[in-house]
Amino acid sequence: MMQINMKDYLVEIVDKPNETINDSEKKILVDQCCIVARKGFGNDGITESDVETHVLNANTGVFVKDKKSGEVVAFGSSDATELDGKKVLHLKGTAVLPEHQREGLYKIILPARLLMESVKLQSQDFYIGSRTQNPIVVHMMTNKFGMQPKIGEEADEDIKQLAQTYAKWVQDKHSDFRPSFGFRMDDFIVRKAYANSMGTLYNVPKYFDLNKVKSEIEKKKKDSEGFHGEVLRENDEIIFKQFSLKEMTHLLKTVPGDYHPMLKFEELGFSMYGPQLKEVDDKTINNFMNNELDVQKGDALIMLGKLNVDKAFKSLDELAQKQGSEVNKVKDYFLQNK
Repeated sequence: MMQINMKDYLVEIVDKPNETINDSEKKILVDQCCIVARKGFGNDGITESDVETHVLNANTGVFVKDKKSGEVVAFGSSDATELDGKKVLHLKGTAVLPEHQREGLYKIILPARLLMESVKLQSQDFYIGSRTQNPIVVHMMTNKFGMQPKIGEEADEDIKQLAQTYAKWVQDKHSDFRPSFGFRMDDFIVRKAYANSMGTLYNVPKYFDLNKVKSEIEKKKKDSEGFHGEVLRENDEIIFKQFSLKEMTHLLKTVPGDYHPMLKFEELGFSMYGPQLKEVDDKTINNFMNNELDVQKGDALIMLGKLNVDKAFKSLDELAQKQGSEVNKVKDYFLQNK
């Protein structure tokens, strides 16, 4: 683990968090990152299992702690793979508490992942990918790191082809949900990238114990296992609302096995950022995100580009002016080990 002692923050860069952090520290880390994610995205429906997927199941994790409180106020992680014969670094979830969002923490969270992963891959020749609903991220990724699509401009043909493969990979590997997949290669939009699950059980037997299911859900909520959904009865139907498929699998143990084939899933999308997206200075991006994406139904944008070391260095230099020279420990490590 690399620690960076900044003026106001302590940054911890962790290799393979799920393997290197002990269980008690994992629990504390996930709890704190849940608070960051829910407040940062303005969405209390974000589950612990989803945060675990982003925080722990990663190749590199970056955690920023406030020196005064000692608690995590921002985090980001990454995972590397090979798609269509090309190395791709997937930037997993990044979140910052609202009261710290103007401190430029992304200027170390992103470069740290890029440069540390470059050392691990022993290569500077790889692609960087991300999936987002956030206009701020789109603006930063395109303008500061040269990623595509650049709204209003035609994307490179090789990027288009890789983006389709990458979008499907992200959906399959890095989501609790399994919604139907739809990708528009012309503008990099993924339909229903973020989805809730609704399971409806028809022809429910008279002896079906709805209270047992509800009791199980309440128990899981008390145990802080990330259950946020509800279950209810409507006539002869039992409806499970807003559970991930992982949670549904657990809950179905309370349903008589003979009735499992009758279960029907209806995919419902949602916005990670609540009902209103934030806007940026670029009206072209705002108009595109508002008019072409239906984020309330779970649409998202795929971002893809090549590693640019100079831009990563520039980002660190900018933050070092505000938070102290130790920020550039990441740059020094990269130059010594590339």
